[in-house]
Amino acid sequence: MLNRNAVGGMVFEPDFLQLVPGDQVRFLAAMSPTTQRPCQSCFSAGATPFKGRINHKIEVTFDRSGL
Repeated sequence: MLNRNAVGGMVFEPDFLQLVPGDQVRFLAAMSPTTQRPCQSCFSAGATPFKGRINHKIEVTFDRSGL
């Protein structure tokens, strides 16, 4: 996650990943201070939200389909 890029502020880069259940994504804080927390409305029903600690990487395994 970046504090800012050419698109705007507080963005993930890349901004879209196509995953299948079981895929794991590593979120890295590329700028300081940054936490990894996507918008809560981005989760599909029943999905477990995640939030990283400031300036720490977090690895998340996605176990269900959704957008």
